[in-house]
Amino acid sequence: MRGPNASGLPLNGTIVQRRDLNDGLTALTIALHGWELPPFEAGQYIDIALQTRSTLNQSVQLDSTRFVQNELIRRSYSIASSPKRRDQFELLLNLVPRGEFTPALWRLEEGARLHVNPRVRGRFTLTSALENHAHDIHVVDDPDVYRNTVPVADREAAAADHPEPATSSSHDWPTFHPHLIFIATGTGLAPYMSMLRDNEGSDPPWASATLLHSVRHAEDLAYRDELDALATLDGFRFRYIPTVTRPRPETGWTGHIGRLQPLLEANRYAELTNGRSIRPEDTHIYLCGNPEMIQSLRETFEAQGFVRHTSNTPGNLHFESYW
Repeated sequence: MRGPNASGLPLNGTIVQRRDLNDGLTALTIALHGWELPPFEAGQYIDIALQTRSTLNQSVQLDSTRFVQNELIRRSYSIASSPKRRDQFELLLNLVPRGEFTPALWRLEEGARLHVNPRVRGRFTLTSALENHAHDIHVVDDPDVYRNTVPVADREAAAADHPEPATSSSHDWPTFHPHLIFIATGTGLAPYMSMLRDNEGSDPPWASATLLHSVRHAEDLAYRDELDALATLDGFRFRYIPTVTRPRPETGWTGHIGRLQPLLEANRYAELTNGRSIRPEDTHIYLCGNPEMIQSLRETFEAQGFVRHTSNTPGNLHFESYW
């Protein structure tokens, strides 16, 4: 492992693969040097750090930069890869052209080094549904906890108020398997990819899992081929429903057009899922993406009897803002 820099943070990760899906969307695989992540759960997130000012200077190599603490920028991203492998991990990232972090990150190529926080965090996991489904559900007033492009200090303050349980990547799941509905906009897809990849090749811990993913353009449908393939696996009980809000004629998109909300109306959802209904008695709903989408659907589902899951009170509505 490269020694610590001026801020005391080691350059302990290397970008070993970069797959640009389009000009503003990429999947990065980051390998770790002489260490591995602790056991973690699919759906959790990790911090990475860059010295953005030096990265913008093309004459400075990231792996030889000595960080200055007040130039160091950290962001949190959901891990998209399975927790079964801990010597490297994958992130799904979108470019924010006027942002402070991603323009610097976009300049990095394979072989560039960065800092990876060894702690993996988050409560947006299958554990919250599968281990708590049989518990009584009560409504509790609890502040929203946002992440991903939220400054780390704000998220850490929230985490202090909402401690996380110890996690492991292996589980003895209960015999009752709920129906799961995964709903995402944009790169909010990432935690679901980790959950699906973690259960591929096994008898999954759900009666059914349906992923609805909304993006602006068809070329923004990350992992589309992989998700289509997962939906064909015998016994995986998985359905993939993508929708595009602003399709470009030249892409030849022939799938669903428009926002997610109409696809979740009772009759339309039943049509798309061979008669499945959305019932709080046997269903858990996960929301990850644009805060406006989350707020809108949270109100819709709460009106149907779904209850927000918190660390203190089990529920069947789980969400994380991701933008």
